[in-house]
Amino acid sequence: MPVCYPCGHTVDEHMAPSWRHKNVTFYFCSIDCEEEVKAEPAKWLAVAAMPASEQRKYAHGHGHHAAPAHDEHGHDHGHDHGHGLRLLRRFSTLLLLFAPAIRG
Repeated sequence: MPVCYPCGHTVDEHMAPSWRHKNVTFYFCSIDCEEEVKAEPAKWLAVAAMPASEQRKYAHGHGHHAAPAHDEHGHDHGHDHGHGLRLLRRFSTLLLLFAPAIRG
């Protein structure tokens, strides 16, 4: 699974927002992480080129992750990272697409 470099969280590549820059695709768990990468793309391109063990040194909480989003068992501790909003947008799109069929 891809990793959100600024915080180190793994993300679902099909659900997470992404940005392609200089042939590297960055995935994000939050808007804060996306803004951080886009503000300093050269730094994060260098991180992306490093081995995974080195990349972890650059992962930090930068404030919006005071605690891990998921514990060692994968349980969520209240961090949404914008996933709920993306799901709502996708659901709304599907609803608009299928509304004529539902109405009959």
